[in-house]
Amino acid sequence: MRDLNETTYMQTRVFLVHMTFEIGSRLFLNAAKAGMIREGYVWIATDALTSLFGYMDERVLKSMRGVLGVKPHVPDSKSLSAFESKWKTSFRNRSCSDNVDAVDPSLFAIWAYDAVWALAKAVERVGVSDQQPPPTNASSISLDKLGSSLIGPKLLQSILNTTFDGVFGKFRLVDGQLETARFEFRNVLGSNNVTTIGFLTRENKFKNTSSEVVWPGGSKRVPKGWEAAPGGRKLKIGVPVRHGFMELLKNYTDPTTNQSSPDIEVFKAVFQSVLAKLDYFVPYEYVVYENKNNMSNGTYNELIYQVYLKGFDAVVGDTTILANRSQYVDFTLPYMDAGVSMVVPITDGQSKSALTFLKPMSPGLWAASGAFVVFTGFVVWVIEHRINNEFRGLPPHQLGVVFYFAFSTLVYAHKERLASNLSRVVVIIWLFVVLILQSSYTASLTSMLTAQQLEPTITNIDQLIKNKDSVGYLENSFVRDLLIHSGVDESRLKPYNSPEEYAEALSKGSVNGGVAAIFVEMPYLRVFLSRYCNKFTMVGPVYKSGGFGFVFPKGSPIAPDVSRAILNVTEEDWMQSLYDNHTDCAVRDIVSNRLDFGRFRGLFLLTGVTSIMALIIFVVGFLYPHRHAFSALGRGSFGRRLKDIAKEFDQKDPSSHAFRKAEPPREQVRSSSRVYPESNMTNGVQGM
Repeated sequence: MRDLNETTYMQTRVFLVHMTFEIGSRLFLNAAKAGMIREGYVWIATDALTSLFGYMDERVLKSMRGVLGVKPHVPDSKSLSAFESKWKTSFRNRSCSDNVDAVDPSLFAIWAYDAVWALAKAVERVGVSDQQPPPTNASSISLDKLGSSLIGPKLLQSILNTTFDGVFGKFRLVDGQLETARFEFRNVLGSNNVTTIGFLTRENKFKNTSSEVVWPGGSKRVPKGWEAAPGGRKLKIGVPVRHGFMELLKNYTDPTTNQSSPDIEVFKAVFQSVLAKLDYFVPYEYVVYENKNNMSNGTYNELIYQVYLKGFDAVVGDTTILANRSQYVDFTLPYMDAGVSMVVPITDGQSKSALTFLKPMSPGLWAASGAFVVFTGFVVWVIEHRINNEFRGLPPHQLGVVFYFAFSTLVYAHKERLASNLSRVVVIIWLFVVLILQSSYTASLTSMLTAQQLEPTITNIDQLIKNKDSVGYLENSFVRDLLIHSGVDESRLKPYNSPEEYAEALSKGSVNGGVAAIFVEMPYLRVFLSRYCNKFTMVGPVYKSGGFGFVFPKGSPIAPDVSRAILNVTEEDWMQSLYDNHTDCAVRDIVSNRLDFGRFRGLFLLTGVTSIMALIIFVVGFLYPHRHAFSALGRGSFGRRLKDIAKEFDQKDPSSHAFRKAEPPREQVRSSSRVYPESNMTNGVQGM
């Protein structure tokens, strides 16, 4: 009886009874006295008891109302009817009971009857000619002196191979066990009232023969098989202590009654809404995890471990779902998304430096632009040098022309006339690139000079580690372990509890006793930034976590139901309002206005390919007419050949249309160079 009472404090309410007839009868009588055969419980008896339901006392069957039993099914047959008739006749002759006809032969009697027939058939097949003869003096029989049967192994093999149609049905042994085609499920409805409710075949197909099943307590509703609060006690729900972030912890409005509850935490409100979705009542009470000083009695890990130690039945609060925690407890589905990010101070990025004009473009883009300016000028000079006087002259003059022409294209101030179509194509493509660069530069510079540029003081955790800055985190949270695992020195970690403490520590900075950055979970980060978004911002990646979930012991039957209810609750509008109410100031992602090379690599590729193709075409066109001369010059050294080619390249190309246009017409030349006869000049003078 004491063992039965102890089971009332267990969550499980399903009991499988595999006992003898006498012990099983006493068990059910005591279970009924203990109030354990009532609604919510499930009792299942094996064939050891189910086969003997008809032999049980009326008082025992009355206490077993709602008990299920399972036993091998004996199919109806002529053999069974004949056996039952003989059984009742024999039982009537030996019993004085008036209720003999109500007692059917048990399953064990049927098995025994078929087993005797199987043994008889096996003996007939084996024979007894080599059987060891019994002792002549029956009174002196001793078990120690009995020998072993010589036909034992043969008899055993014969029994195993015996098959026939018996009372139980087809008699056949499989692996030494009697094969059963179907199992019968029986339901105790009360005293002398046991009914068959269905059959289960070897193919695991269940066939109902009764529309309803009576469960313990007379209930027609299928029991859960467990109780959330065994023994009628309330579940002890652990609640973490949190003194800051009142926006999440207080001033909750019940969506069903529209009544304000200033002392209830949002996490508790979510939990209560989830429990309201369940189809059964769960009694509970909140127990704050605090010490005598009204402070937290430990970290979140320690609080969750209390569930494993059975100090709490569950934990409700901002408990983050983590893999290492799930080794000891079960989490529900997350009811609120989470994750950890870094919050840092922001400063006005408007520079008062004389080099502010350089900021719109990254150093890489400045270097690429300068390189392509020089390269484009060089290509144009190579193409124009032999055919254009403006690209000729002394070496210093030519070098100046190259750079002047190239950089003047940036402001469209180049005045040199181009003679080659190749150089014109190169310049046109380059001017298109310059147009895009100039427009982008102007827009970025305008934004930098006119709009407020808020930039973070720290951009990633690597900077914090390198600078050996102090780092803050939410006290008692798992973020401390996350930072240590990321490489932050444990001695530089500082815990904080409220948005006010965050703001004060960040404002001081690491060098003045504060911190350079604080790592905080996203729900709290939204609350913090909604109050201080003009001074601080979120930067860096978001370290993902499983979100906030409720904690239950391993294997808790209520946890899956709570998870399903969470899915319904999180789809409601009031849950979304939890986010909207604390995001008045949007979480700012720092996006730089600086232009980098990657955004313009397609344009640089276009102008680069164009310039290279033009240069190749020019070189081929220059070398091909002089191929014979160059081959003749090729008898000398390689250096000599290069020198001759360079000398030839430095000469004007007389066939160029640019030089032909520069020469005066032939008629004009003849007129200006005409020589008058000396006699005429003399005569003229004389005539005057």
